[in-house]
Amino acid sequence: MAISARVDSYLKDHGIKYQVVNHRYSEGAYNTAVAAHIPMKKLAKAVLLTDHDDKHLLVVLPASNLLSLKDLSKKLDRELRFVQEKDLSVFFADCSTGAIPAIGQAYNLSMIWDDHLQEESDIYIEGGDHEALVHMNKEEFLKLMADQPHMIISERGAAHLKETGAH
Repeated sequence: MAISARVDSYLKDHGIKYQVVNHRYSEGAYNTAVAAHIPMKKLAKAVLLTDHDDKHLLVVLPASNLLSLKDLSKKLDRELRFVQEKDLSVFFADCSTGAIPAIGQAYNLSMIWDDHLQEESDIYIEGGDHEALVHMNKEEFLKLMADQPHMIISERGAAHLKETGAH
């Protein structure tokens, strides 16, 4: 139960203050949030996309939200598609399958993050296995993402509505 050495080194090298939150083994954002006892909107989910030129983009959004690939492609003027899970190990060799850290900089990946994450006082990021999260406060998250492009790239989904009691 530890975070990826690459993630740990990147955060330490860039002076990002964080804590490791261990939880029981879980797969998937919803199960991870439940296992770690955190709201899904505070869990920054990473999704790797690619375009027709084989240029990759790591997209970071609240786990409670829904990403519209069509809308994002239009906003970025690129036709994006999801990288298949079986191909993720090429980029995240030090991570368990499906446990992608939302820190593209550590993996030399271009990235974009969702402005909805700025609404939270704390952010949790997958640590690279299925048993540990990286926790940081909003200020540290914004410091980590300071040089990365961001905009509204997702919509609040059913998971968010369930958490807030809204319909």
